Amino acid sequence: MLKAEGRGFGRRRKARARRVPGGWAGMAACVATVLALMPWSSRAAPDNPPEVTAVRVLGNIVIDGRLDESDWSRGQPAAGFIQTEPDEGKPASQQTEVIVLYDDDAIYFGARLHAEAPPTIRLSRRDYYVPADWFGVHLDPHHDHMTGASFYVSAAGVQRDSLRYNDVRGDSDWNAVWESAVTVNDQGWIVEMRIPFSQLRFRARDKKKDLVWGIDFTRSVNRLHEESGWVYIPLQESGFVSWFGHLVGLEGVEAPHVLELIPYGLIRGGVVSWDRDGNPLDPVNVPYVDDFSFGLDFRYGIGSATTMTGTINPDFGQVEVDPAVVNLSQYEVFYDEKRPFFLEGSDLFRFGESGASNNWNFDNWSPDVFYSRRIGRAPHLYGEDGAAFVSPVGQTPILGAIKLTGKGPGGLSFAMLNALTAPVWIDEVFEDGSESALLAEPLSNYAVGRVTQDLGGERGKVGGMVTSVYRDLPAEGDLRQLPRTATTGGVDGYLVLGDRKVVVDAYVDGSYVEGDAGAIEALQGSSARYYQRPDAEHVELDPEATALSGWMGRIAVNTEGGKFGVNAKVAAISPGYEVNDIGYLRRADVLYTHLVARYEQTDPGTTFRNWSAWMGKSQQWNFGGDLIDNGLSWNIAGRLLSYWGGWTGAGFQSPSWDDRLTRGGPLTRTPAWMYAYGGLYSDSRKPLHGFLGFNVAHSAQGGSSVGGFLSAKWQVNSALRLGLEPRLWYSEDTAQYVEELDTPPETDPPVSTDAGYVFSDLESWNMSLTTRVDWVLSPRLSLQVYVQPLVFAADYGTLKLLAAPGTYDFIPYSTQSDAYDFNFTSLRASAVLRWEFRPGSAFYAVWTSDRSHTENTERFRGPMDLAYLENALADDVFMVKMSYWWGT
Repeated sequence: MLKAEGRGFGRRRKARARRVPGGWAGMAACVATVLALMPWSSRAAPDNPPEVTAVRVLGNIVIDGRLDESDWSRGQPAAGFIQTEPDEGKPASQQTEVIVLYDDDAIYFGARLHAEAPPTIRLSRRDYYVPADWFGVHLDPHHDHMTGASFYVSAAGVQRDSLRYNDVRGDSDWNAVWESAVTVNDQGWIVEMRIPFSQLRFRARDKKKDLVWGIDFTRSVNRLHEESGWVYIPLQESGFVSWFGHLVGLEGVEAPHVLELIPYGLIRGGVVSWDRDGNPLDPVNVPYVDDFSFGLDFRYGIGSATTMTGTINPDFGQVEVDPAVVNLSQYEVFYDEKRPFFLEGSDLFRFGESGASNNWNFDNWSPDVFYSRRIGRAPHLYGEDGAAFVSPVGQTPILGAIKLTGKGPGGLSFAMLNALTAPVWIDEVFEDGSESALLAEPLSNYAVGRVTQDLGGERGKVGGMVTSVYRDLPAEGDLRQLPRTATTGGVDGYLVLGDRKVVVDAYVDGSYVEGDAGAIEALQGSSARYYQRPDAEHVELDPEATALSGWMGRIAVNTEGGKFGVNAKVAAISPGYEVNDIGYLRRADVLYTHLVARYEQTDPGTTFRNWSAWMGKSQQWNFGGDLIDNGLSWNIAGRLLSYWGGWTGAGFQSPSWDDRLTRGGPLTRTPAWMYAYGGLYSDSRKPLHGFLGFNVAHSAQGGSSVGGFLSAKWQVNSALRLGLEPRLWYSEDTAQYVEELDTPPETDPPVSTDAGYVFSDLESWNMSLTTRVDWVLSPRLSLQVYVQPLVFAADYGTLKLLAAPGTYDFIPYSTQSDAYDFNFTSLRASAVLRWEFRPGSAFYAVWTSDRSHTENTERFRGPMDLAYLENALADDVFMVKMSYWWGT
């Protein structure tokens, strides 16, 4: 059976229900308002940025955190750090001195961080931030004031690194191979760093010009909650990379030709669940141990600023499992990407990424043109009707993937990705004992191409992006319900005005999907568009169509810096726009606009250290002119002088229309509803800290929800860290969709719809407890444990039918709703032992477990319901993996 959406295609069309007309005038007014409020004053960036000179190494530097080589005494230190927290603009209370050295292969940094008291030393796994003392180096090797890299070292010797792009944005998923060491003495602590030039992106040296990089240094003193930097960037100003100082003195440095190879070997084993009588719960999923498998990651430098990275037969078993989710909506759940190959450099493939420091979304519909989790996704087919047991399939294997990235001297950047996934066959066992093999996923190719052009310094960027998917579909079968090809193409960019006081960004993208008529009909009838709606005059389902096309676009304006700010956005997604083969789109057929005004106070007062407030107005229409959202919301947040803080907010949605409630049926009315939320957080410097919050909502028709959540983190000692995130949610829904009947049953009074749209009152409980344990024995050896139990109970009330199109009125239909009640319990867990036995090389020992159970009862007993898991089918996997980095 195919995992596809859409029901009741081709029903007769009826007259449209009453509309609240939308209009473009309000959208244009948002942009006009922002343009009128633009602050055009100049920022306070220094006319002569600070400068530090790198000194060529004469001897040999040993990275031991001591700075006892004679070369360290030859450099002129960068000093004079300025606070941004807590006393903005004042000299740092603790002196910091940084010296820069270099040789033909690497750049070195030596920092003496003086302190009146011992630094806060807390171990964590690599790239994981914990409240502690940190030192950071930030580089802009292209000196384009837009891009760069950041390297951090904590007083415990833990490394973090990230890429910088669009001046204000960062990508912490990037991992470079570099060295560092730390020592602590009675005067403070010392950091020594060696960053190979092979890990940095920069152009070949211009023979006519001295090599100049952008540079900055930052320091965090946890005890004092103090943040300081070599370059002072006022909190009221925007930008980051564009404020950097200058690094000079790099003579004779050439961009190296890079070759890195990371082969890995892996052994995977699985264990099946047994019942109380000693019988396997699944006769197909027997205990197994896979044969040894291997793969290869590589990175090769082509020229001075172009890099090719690739992976062959990758395995990502060491990543944390996805959380369990119960989804009763018609929309697909979005899961974050966690696989290293697709995370690293993901900033290069972000279409429509703004250069603004503030971005607002009230619509939840903004699509991702490229959603990398489509590559290697779960197979589309999961078994034929009548199959008693189906072999587990997991994810589609990736045969290989390759990325090519680079940046030219004129600010032109490019990035390309291509991935090939293998066909997937699953084994089936039927009740009569017969077996068969089913093609569940075809051989597929995914491609993405991206190009951007800087518009001079930090003035903006313009670019384009294309994506393509091709599936090698069989001549017949259910897989013919998938599109054969899917293509998108668009342009995007942003412009920085008024010396970075205003950022305007815009994009437009088009899509074209081709396949058999059944595949295109499924797309037309999916939850993203519902072309089969009987009262929709602007769309019509065409069962003979073999292609679907559409477009989307957006323009947004954001004022930057200062205490006051405004953000406005106008966006549209046409009904035929479709990117779900390689992107993520919840719905099309929407016009959207919002206007937000904000105020931010960063000057400490008698009570608050800082606080902010905003208010926003949003509206949405579909392309038929139906007003489907009309909201007003506000928020206030503040931090006390004690570093405790909180937030609160509320919103109101006025009555509007809902073109998705009946899931392909007629338009309905949406009653007014309101919501409120709030929370508190504690001082993150303390060993035990966290936050708690609540959300409440109430509908004019009686629906309501209330929930609470807590996140607590306890640094037991410098090596052990515990995290608990309990959540409890109760909801009363007055119109939970149940099913659609081809013919309305007889009721008194009768319904006036062309089909029977069955709904129910629904009471539900949702409880989870996410637990994380990090035991860090050293900066290179750690054990990470993740456990998430979840209980979800649903109690369906009297079944009822939609009385008439364009209403929110229902007629009772049946009291036999017990069959829909359920109690779902789940337990997902993973444990990952990671040992980086040399820079870039790691050993992993991994255990993952996934078990769940569904009971036909509405009873909710909280944690006691986890007893249902005693005889639940479990998927336990053990894996040992080792990778070895070899580089030139």
